[in-house]
Amino acid sequence: MAGNRKNHKKPAFQLYMDGLPLASKHKPPLHVRHASAFKWGALGALIVAAIYLFQEPGPELPLPANGTVTWSQNRPGPTAPFKFEASKTDTSQNYYVRLVEKHSGQAVVSLFVRGGQDAFVNAPVGEYRVIVAEGDTWYGDKHYFGRGTSVTEGLKTIELTYDPRTRGSMGHVVSYTKRLDGNYPTRQTWRSELK
Repeated sequence: MAGNRKNHKKPAFQLYMDGLPLASKHKPPLHVRHASAFKWGALGALIVAAIYLFQEPGPELPLPANGTVTWSQNRPGPTAPFKFEASKTDTSQNYYVRLVEKHSGQAVVSLFVRGGQDAFVNAPVGEYRVIVAEGDTWYGDKHYFGRGTSVTEGLKTIELTYDPRTRGSMGHVVSYTKRLDGNYPTRQTWRSELK
């Protein structure tokens, strides 16, 4: 009987899902005849993807002046001061600070702050989420600090208020110094939160 057996080659590889072969007792496993071509094609695709993921989004741009303000919405009415104090210990990092209206989720104003400096803006009164992008090399207000952009969001909202009786406003100061005993908790978030 041994002489009647056909000499079968093993398949190049089987496809697996959840650790189980995708072949049943009744069907043979899927065969790939050109496994080495498939392997090199997949490797090439991974290399191209890695190059794309790690290349910067465009040419480096000059840093905006400290305190540059970009308005996303023109909202008339009373304003209150918002001040951002950059870390004095890490002056290599620059900051793009965005105030996002709590209820609508719309960005109202953005403020560029150079490393080691402070900047402020009179923003429309309201309740805001504070989102901060940081990095060293500027690629514009679409790509921020490129692939190295780190984005942090305050876990509490801030409220900028105005009292018409006294004609006084009450703003906020965010001192961006990472401390264990700080009073404004933050978390890392996605760059898409800046949109």
